[in-house]
Amino acid sequence: MTPEQTSEILQQNAVSVHFEEEPKRNLLQRFDSNQLFSNKPGEDRRAVAECLFTDGMLFGVFDGHGGTACAQAVSERLFNYIAAEILPFQLLPQILRQLKRGELQDLVRWYRHPNEYRLQVTAKLYHDSLVRYVQANLSVDIVDDDCVADVLKTAFDRLDKDLSTEATRAMTEELGIEPVLNAVAGSCACVAYLQDRDLYVGNIGDCRAVLGRSMGNGQWDAIRLSVDHNAQNTSEVERIKSVHPPDESATIIKNGRLLAELIPLRAFGNIRFKWTTAMQQRLLRSAIGFIPPKHFHTPPYLISTPEVMHHRITDDDKFLILASDGLWDMLSCEKAVQLVGAHMKSMKASGPYKPPSSQNLGDIMGNLKERMDILKSLDTNSATHLIRYALCGVANGFDLNRLAQVLSLPDATARQHRDDMTVIVIYFNS
Repeated sequence: MTPEQTSEILQQNAVSVHFEEEPKRNLLQRFDSNQLFSNKPGEDRRAVAECLFTDGMLFGVFDGHGGTACAQAVSERLFNYIAAEILPFQLLPQILRQLKRGELQDLVRWYRHPNEYRLQVTAKLYHDSLVRYVQANLSVDIVDDDCVADVLKTAFDRLDKDLSTEATRAMTEELGIEPVLNAVAGSCACVAYLQDRDLYVGNIGDCRAVLGRSMGNGQWDAIRLSVDHNAQNTSEVERIKSVHPPDESATIIKNGRLLAELIPLRAFGNIRFKWTTAMQQRLLRSAIGFIPPKHFHTPPYLISTPEVMHHRITDDDKFLILASDGLWDMLSCEKAVQLVGAHMKSMKASGPYKPPSSQNLGDIMGNLKERMDILKSLDTNSATHLIRYALCGVANGFDLNRLAQVLSLPDATARQHRDDMTVIVIYFNS
């Protein structure tokens, strides 16, 4: 592959959106996003949207496993559930009427890449579930607004409950196989909700959110705003063991996996780890042949409730990186933040150049040549830059031969060397 061909592959899912012209987004400067798949089809999904009836912005990465179905469903639906849960109580009657009449399909405005899609076959099912959710919120006689952390937890859990309910209905009603696949497959999720200077990150699984803070003099601090829910998280392992009988402590986590099968310890879907044995035998075995995992005694073993972290954005906080574990398998949080920080500095080379009045023509020509050299090798999208470095980064830049080899691997081989990568970099206008 030529360098041009490798860049074409890396950039085919890239998107950048600038917010300078939108006054209500005055804290946001822009976001860059990109995806590179190793699975065929890719199991990662992403989403960016603004709430239609509040000032909130939502960003999310979703790492699917066991197929694409669950991550696809969550990427299409979770933001609507969060937006519904955060609506002021006084607006609920009006919103419910508009949803029932079909005047509203979504409670958010999406920012999508042309390659991203929505499943039309399930559109009505998803809409009807959203209507029932808003109806349920209206029937609760509470006017006080919940805190955002509780909003995220409620929305995550309600969506997971609906995935399970829809799968159950699909066994007896003509809803198609999609609701069953949504619930049998699984998905991690890392979602950032930003309103004014308040940033909330809700996470289940092993996607990750990392804040980049400028320390001055070109130095950067990487601040974790999520924790991984896997066997390396001792607190998470203890949480799971504490809600099951002591005689299961040796089998709940085995070989670094939940019941020796599942790596993430929190996730959407994965009803084999949530439904009772009787439900699985009655509904799943006859439909698609699934049976419960080994040592399955006291379900549920898996939850979808996110851990939520709140952070108040300061003037030194410059960007937030959201990414699936495919990136974090290859880059540390600190290295990723340093790369984006250096990329910000390099991007200045693409702006107007005003030479100092004291410089002679030779110095000016030297400066211009240096800027041209930077621009020739620069990915203007910082998410692409992170993915490129994760694949072939070396001390002095990129190993282009290695990059060509990695991107030339056959589909069956690529998954042995890397996972799907999804990255969103959100820049603050601080």
